[in-house]
Amino acid sequence: MTIHSGDDGGVIVYTGISTSHGFQFNSHYYLGAGIGWELVVDDGWLSSYQHPYYLHGRTDWTFGHFPLYGDIRVGGVLWGEHRFFLSPTIGYRLNWGRKANLNLGLGMTFRGYGWSDEKTLHPQLSVRIGVDF
Repeated sequence: MTIHSGDDGGVIVYTGISTSHGFQFNSHYYLGAGIGWELVVDDGWLSSYQHPYYLHGRTDWTFGHFPLYGDIRVGGVLWGEHRFFLSPTIGYRLNWGRKANLNLGLGMTFRGYGWSDEKTLHPQLSVRIGVDF
């Protein structure tokens, strides 16, 4: 879920699901690609939906008994009002067993209104809950 304060003072909320598939190189590094489906709610009204696609990189580290992760998603949006998509996140990684983890993250999502609009990226607070296996 990402939250953005609109230019007119309203609040725009993006919420949805995504999937990423790739390769875990070792216990620290993952690289993959993914696609998502997001609903766009502007001031409480459903305004549209969009499909972000991205390259996905993640790194996992443990500091004492505190497992952390950092990830970044870079890509674009199909069938939506924004085009460029950049989303770094850091968070806590809870081990659910031998091969499953729950990821709780906080980050920023930067969206451009067009492919040539990288100079005016619009920041949005991101909250991410995910499961990997």
